[in-house]
Amino acid sequence: MKTSNFKEAGLLRNAIAIAQGVPRGWIGLRFLALAPPWWLLKAARAPGGNAIYDRHFGEQLGQLDPRTVYDQLLQLAGPDPILLCWEPFNVCCHRRMVAEWFEQALGIEIPELGHVRSESLSYAELTAAAEGLKAS
Repeated sequence: MKTSNFKEAGLLRNAIAIAQGVPRGWIGLRFLALAPPWWLLKAARAPGGNAIYDRHFGEQLGQLDPRTVYDQLLQLAGPDPILLCWEPFNVCCHRRMVAEWFEQALGIEIPELGHVRSESLSYAELTAAAEGLKAS
């Protein structure tokens, strides 16, 4: 499994959208259980909104069984699914949170497509950077 965004990997057969919105004309796979709801996306844009986002999206993930979800994604997309959303690499994005959720629960490594895992900032680092930008 890997992560990426629509621009980089949206045309690949094993790509799975984990976002509420998808590009116009998207005919690829979707897995909405890993997509934050619209209201939460809006809440995250406000100053301090990442704390609200992290808590509620963490609760959403907590309702899911990581092994079951992982197996479902493999069934949908084959042996190397790519989880997609909108943000560029190393910009605060829920796909890194999802990847770390899988990594911690299953003891696997989930890099960004075209990168080694060590090049990915942690979700905590991405969130801190995003909060800094909102404050300025």
